[in-house]
Amino acid sequence: MAVKGKRPPKIDEKQLLQFLDSRPPVNETHHGEGRVLERGIYMADVRNILWGELPRWREPSRDRWEPLLGKWSYSFRGKDRDGQELRIVIAIDEGVLLVTVYNPAHKGERV
Repeated sequence: MAVKGKRPPKIDEKQLLQFLDSRPPVNETHHGEGRVLERGIYMADVRNILWGELPRWREPSRDRWEPLLGKWSYSFRGKDRDGQELRIVIAIDEGVLLVTVYNPAHKGERV
């Protein structure tokens, strides 16, 4: 069910990165959990990219309002421990909410 009402502003870029650097808990949406399993991606790699332990960079042009969550989603790219590139889409609540994750070169395929 979509959340109605005025959209809150996006989180400031600096605040978003500082929040992630504080190593908040990473929880998965039902969709995110399914994609991690389906695509053979390790949650440890997802966390390490988000927390800055592995190289990461932002893709602000891919940020979107998620009406079903009632939150903004934020897009990141990074490389897992095997050098595979991942796109990670998150939302922020008390921690990090994993919306989806995939290898952009192989979207929807097993990594």
